[in-house]
Amino acid sequence: SILLSAERRIEAFETIDNALAMKSWYRPAVQMRARILHMLGRVDEAIEFLTQGLEYIQSSPMVMQLMTLKREVDDHAGMELLADRFDQLAVAAGETERLWIMARRADLLALRGNFAKAADFADKVPGEYYEGLSRRMRLPGVMNVRKRLPTEFVLQKHNTCAPATLAAIAMFWKRPITMEQIVDAICYDGTYDHNERIWAHENGFAAREFTVTLEAARHIIDTGMPFVLHTVEIGSGHSQAVVGYDLLRETL
Repeated sequence: SILLSAERRIEAFETIDNALAMKSWYRPAVQMRARILHMLGRVDEAIEFLTQGLEYIQSSPMVMQLMTLKREVDDHAGMELLADRFDQLAVAAGETERLWIMARRADLLALRGNFAKAADFADKVPGEYYEGLSRRMRLPGVMNVRKRLPTEFVLQKHNTCAPATLAAIAMFWKRPITMEQIVDAICYDGTYDHNERIWAHENGFAAREFTVTLEAARHIIDTGMPFVLHTVEIGSGHSQAVVGYDLLRETL
């Protein structure tokens, strides 16, 4: 954890492998190894490693981690079996964990097109989001339109959300510009939005500001363009790449 905090991810990975050499399938090291693989952009390896680990370890948190990783890359194969495995292992689960698996079952069934059963699970999850999702899934003739552009994950470092996002967009357009190059060009303890626009123009991109609505986002994604979303608070801001939408969920 200390090495990760210092952005020394390869050393952290080597340290974890040393721990596993000392004690095979040591559960905290297994989960940390999968996390570092994910951070290094090796998600398929992380999924394979956690799947193998569950042959040796009975751990509901490991099942949660595996389901979350698979969901992130739209790999839904075997997810129902994992949900069943979670229920078998989480004999002492609290309310938070029980609601989490209910929400995941609703998600999985909705993706399969089984909206009526998905709505039954969504009804068990409190909060405005799943209440609205359940209501929409019970509408006559319900269907879903979901689209996701093939973009790569770029992990940000300390205060580098904007450069990481811009690097991901550049990679989508086959422009080999790294996050580190963008950091050197425009960052100082974070990134000013006008510096982002200047950088974009200077590197051959067009930059336009607009208010993000679901309709606007859908139009832009349908034309094949990911875009940068800025969320701003009084003392901070964050940049993220919008790469797709889900109309049934009303989410980006």
